[in-house]
Amino acid sequence: MKVTRLYTGDDGQSHFEDLDLPMSVIPDVGQMSDRIPAESVFFRDTAQAGPDVWDFHVAPRRQFVIHLSGVAEIEVGDGTCRRFGPGDLLIADDTTGQ
Repeated sequence: MKVTRLYTGDDGQSHFEDLDLPMSVIPDVGQMSDRIPAESVFFRDTAQAGPDVWDFHVAPRRQFVIHLSGVAEIEVGDGTCRRFGPGDLLIADDTTGQ
């Protein structure tokens, strides 16, 4: 499974990194990753909330972002832009930097 990691590089800027989430084949179940410890889970609907464009900001904590609907375009500090839509998985690991 593909995962995009958003992280802060040594240059203090945010960058994207493409990762493969290791998956194992489980008979009669399909593919499954190892367990990933988590403290909490929440859902957020941004359809009616806030501006359409946000200024640069860091993640408030290390978090998975799983896009269920709609499209989000994210630009990182190095100027790279990517679009994320339904089924895309992002790990926001950039709690410092731009």
